Amino acid sequence: MASLLVAAAALALVARTPCIQQRGTQLALPVRAICLCAPQWADEISAEQAEDLTEEEQALMAMSDDELIALADAADTVELEEPAPPPYQGPTPAPGETLRGVVCSIELPEVGLILEVAESLASGGDGQAGLGLFVRLAEGVESVTLNEGVAMCGYAHGQMMASPDELGGKTVGFWLKTALTSFFFERELHTVASLLATGADVEAIAGHTIVRDAHTGEVQAIEADPEWAGARYFVPHTDQGALSIMNIGQFSNDLAMPGASVNAADGYGTDSSERNLLVLVQRMERNPERPSELRPTRPVSTLSRDVTFVNTEPMELGCEYGMRYWNAASVNEEGQGDG
Repeated sequence: MASLLVAAAALALVARTPCIQQRGTQLALPVRAICLCAPQWADEISAEQAEDLTEEEQALMAMSDDELIALADAADTVELEEPAPPPYQGPTPAPGETLRGVVCSIELPEVGLILEVAESLASGGDGQAGLGLFVRLAEGVESVTLNEGVAMCGYAHGQMMASPDELGGKTVGFWLKTALTSFFFERELHTVASLLATGADVEAIAGHTIVRDAHTGEVQAIEADPEWAGARYFVPHTDQGALSIMNIGQFSNDLAMPGASVNAADGYGTDSSERNLLVLVQRMERNPERPSELRPTRPVSTLSRDVTFVNTEPMELGCEYGMRYWNAASVNEEGQGDG
């Protein structure tokens, strides 16, 4: 009966341990403790007790000593697999319909996805929102899981300038909001606080003031410098040339969901986090004249959260542009109306 108690104690850990596949049954670990007593346990329990055994317990009883030992050895190398993030659910053409006005289709074989530019489905479709950016699985791929911070594509060809273009539609301003704001530097994703930590060789970011703790020197905040007259705006070139993975991010619309309003100022943050999968993250480089300072080069269309793609049909990708963009758009519309 002692072995029965040991086995029961081991099986009590089922709910707290990872699972592996054996004979079509999910068996929980730790198996090493169970394998030391399972053969004896099988001989000691009564028929009545056997009826109360779970499927996992019955599977263990049916194994030989060699199988149990092999299972225990496997337990030493099994890694805990976290559940995949929820599938992306973006706007997609109505059943039986296909994308209209496809401009380009770019396959990313290294990740198993295809990005396409076609007429947007935002604002009710019918091309009212211009072109949009879509994603779908490549042929033969069942699912793709990507993590937050993965660069999906370049935004556009252009350059940093001191002023936005006159229309401002695709201009991207350079404002880092908090010490936890992320940016790309030397092919890695960093936060302001982590890269500008005490003792780092990067001490400043162009156009911003760093606020540090007076005692520890740790970065506490970052603020835009209103007096800075440098190149704060990324302005796309008028002629983008051939579309490629480097310049299709510009076609991703904000709030690209059916029924979404481009004037959704109220609750924008909540709506955007639910509707938009992409966010623009700045790529930074060292200032040649001051190597300890970073300056912006161009924005990159980046995943704002972990996501799984399971769609074989194209789904539109939304990108957060922020209230600065919508406020500017509102001003432009009012100005045109007054004219």
